[in-house]
Amino acid sequence: MASTRRRRVEIGWRTRVSTLLGLGVDDGRAAAFLGSSPSERVCRKATAMDASVWIVNLAVLAVVLESDLGRRRVRRFRVLRPVITAAAVVPFFLGNAASGGYGLMLEIGGAAAGLLFGLVVSALMPVYAEVVEERRRAMTRAGVPYALAWIGVVAARMFFSYGSAHLWSARLGEWMAAHRVSEGALTDALIFMAMAMTLTRSGLLYARARAVLAAPVSARSGSPSPAR
Repeated sequence: MASTRRRRVEIGWRTRVSTLLGLGVDDGRAAAFLGSSPSERVCRKATAMDASVWIVNLAVLAVVLESDLGRRRVRRFRVLRPVITAAAVVPFFLGNAASGGYGLMLEIGGAAAGLLFGLVVSALMPVYAEVVEERRRAMTRAGVPYALAWIGVVAARMFFSYGSAHLWSARLGEWMAAHRVSEGALTDALIFMAMAMTLTRSGLLYARARAVLAAPVSARSGSPSPAR
């Protein structure tokens, strides 16, 4: 039963691709192009996705941790550096974004998850103001919990990317073929998640820094309370 169902999915997938190419199902050119089941093609494509997702995530992770760990002053370049890094790297790895269907839903879901993760990790980095030479400046303090949160989220994305190529590629390939989800849409969903998380972190850092600098000075402590 399972083999019959897989065969139907494969035939349907071959028919759709062959039609888009202007080839017959039994055409020799179609056989040369297709050559394998959708799960095998997804496995090969997922290897490329594996590399692109890893590069983007590791680049962003390294810049964020270098910028945020410890006691750091909030400067404009610090806020923008992870965004600049992502913007410089991401265009080289983005696939063809989906315009509808499950592919678009997957990309939107990735961006929404990135926004949520960005809110969570930002809560682990307090922002406060201090006075140095009669001038107030915004500061942050991030330690092990903040680093572990970022590492955990990035590791989860990278594990999913690895699993897509090596652990559950067959089932993923069948699902993608059945729902007309391209390899590019899956890659883009993971990259959008990384971008949304980075943009959320930078946006919140900028807004919270402005908030603590604009807050009235406490008469007892002589400085504003931290922004949560």
